[in-house]
Amino acid sequence: MQYQELLQKRDAYQKGRDSIPESVLARFEREFEIQYIHESNALEGNSLTLEETRAVLRAAKEGKDIAFCAELLESMRRKKEEK
Repeated sequence: MQYQELLQKRDAYQKGRDSIPESVLARFEREFEIQYIHESNALEGNSLTLEETRAVLRAAKEGKDIAFCAELLESMRRKKEEK
């Protein structure tokens, strides 16, 4: 994506932001954060999929520990292999 195109998208978002309900904005921003975390981790060599990243972040938000997250990932990967 070209820089000017990105600036145009930013400006359109900021203009229309006032007409978007707060709950929708919060979902957009949370999804952006999840994708940003996933892409940043992928650049560092992490092999988690976006779905797995989302599941780990959800578990962490609920106060689950690392062992639970590891079991969650293992079960998700097992399900994929069964398909």
